[in-house]
Amino acid sequence: MKSHAFGLVVLVAVLSGTPGCGATSSDPSEVTGVVVAVDGTLDGIDLFTVLLDDGTTVEVIPEPGLLFDGGPLSHLRDHLVSGSPISVAYQQEGERLVATEVGDAE
Repeated sequence: MKSHAFGLVVLVAVLSGTPGCGATSSDPSEVTGVVVAVDGTLDGIDLFTVLLDDGTTVEVIPEPGLLFDGGPLSHLRDHLVSGSPISVAYQQEGERLVATEVGDAE
């Protein structure tokens, strides 16, 4: 598996609609884009990176037990290969984005 070569991504200030520094985990947001990196093992996904239309990348940590449209989260690797866009609903927890829903973009 390739490890991604992306540097630190400033998430809070870059995305429009992303909650600001005072955000709590009750502030859900959503992004749509193309998967450009998936980190983890064969058994699980630790982190994935999504490239947005404006060229911004966001790194997202999946919440425990997260599924991809009801199926295994490893389906993200298929999207990495195919380039098919995904939609990610997330909550901001400090500076981390935690995915609460992941699926095919409509």
